[in-house]
Amino acid sequence: LDIINSFALKVVARNETAARKKERKQFRKGERGEMAMADQEPLSSILEDKERVKALVGKRVKRGPTWKWGDQDHGGEGTISNTGEWGEDGTHGTHKIEVTWAHGNKNAYRMGGSRNYRDLVIIDDIGLDDEMEKMLASALSEGGEEVQKLVGYKVKRGPTWATGDEDGRGEGTITAVQKRWLSSNHTFNVTWDIGGDFSYRMGGKRNFRDLLLIHPLEVKKADEKKAQHLAAIVSKGGDELKTLVGKKVKKGPSWIWGDQDKGHGTIISTDKKWGGSNGASMFVVRWIDGST
Repeated sequence: LDIINSFALKVVARNETAARKKERKQFRKGERGEMAMADQEPLSSILEDKERVKALVGKRVKRGPTWKWGDQDHGGEGTISNTGEWGEDGTHGTHKIEVTWAHGNKNAYRMGGSRNYRDLVIIDDIGLDDEMEKMLASALSEGGEEVQKLVGYKVKRGPTWATGDEDGRGEGTITAVQKRWLSSNHTFNVTWDIGGDFSYRMGGKRNFRDLLLIHPLEVKKADEKKAQHLAAIVSKGGDELKTLVGKKVKKGPSWIWGDQDKGHGTIISTDKKWGGSNGASMFVVRWIDGST
């Protein structure tokens, strides 16, 4: 078990596909280069902070992937005029974004929350989340090889999520994609980081979004942050190591132990010393099949 990296979620890196390159070219138009995209913060991060949501007032928007409000926007653009929160009506914790449309009408829409609503897309500054939604929509529309290229991407629950907490409210990886001919939508198979394989609805006539794609840059940053945090704990040793007991793990990049892991496991004890391993820490793990 790689002590420094095994606790961090393993980054699922994928080479750029033709569709991905096409999206990048479109993104770079208007003198927006690769560095501009890399420096952007995902909209999901902004939606976690009420004060930063308030700062969105004045941003231009258009309808997003969870839009269900008919022709309120007249197919055009609008400007965020106010922000707030919805009440206890099933959208608790979801941001209430008030928009003044170009034709003069004002309406309120859902953003964020436990269902990851995206009734709107901010068009003043295209974020990482919006870029991934564009790529997803294109792949679902084209189908065939394009949608198969999504296998390996990281995902999280989306706005049409209708199941329980099998995701642990965390992330997972797309392992397979099938076309459901009778219902016109696709089925995405996902293995969650906490363990377990499940299937979800995507696209089709009802435009299902049980899942949202996570941008590779976002995955990389989160992975690096977790690796740094773990390295700091291991370097301190002692009681700090004990704080890792109960954490979920899976094999890391220096794994040499064959199929001992059985997918994922839980740290059940720690020890600062591992004989003959240059002072490395020893973690005892109980794997999903019950072995240690």
